Amino acid sequence: MRYLLAVLLLFTVGCAKDFYGNYESSDTNQDTGSLLIKLSTSMQNVSVTVDDQLVAENKHTDQIVIDNVPAGKHEVKLLASDSNRDDLDKNFTVAIDAGKQTEKLVQSPSLSSGYYVQTALMSVGFLAVYYLLGGP
Repeated sequence: MRYLLAVLLLFTVGCAKDFYGNYESSDTNQDTGSLLIKLSTSMQNVSVTVDDQLVAENKHTDQIVIDNVPAGKHEVKLLASDSNRDDLDKNFTVAIDAGKQTEKLVQSPSLSSGYYVQTALMSVGFLAVYYLLGGP
């Protein structure tokens, strides 16, 4: 019985994956680099544009790598929404160097109070089901 509850818990949790994308440019002779955006914690529904070009849409991730970004300055917009956190809306400028990876660290919003209420209610619910089904 305990194993059944553990398995159910595992299936309710999704895993974040690193996202790899490409910047599409009409000029193929430009020197390029890459951009690594690291969120402090994983978030859902992450979308990224570079110079208004969509390179990631609705990803569950904490790390985004964008290759083939032309060298120079670029405007980046990062949006994310998560049921457990406030929405994230960041705009920033990055300077990409040819042949190098530029890193940008982004602080994710802290957990909302609703997350803690939800976690407590789920824990009580699991314990109630466990004892109703003949616990120890």
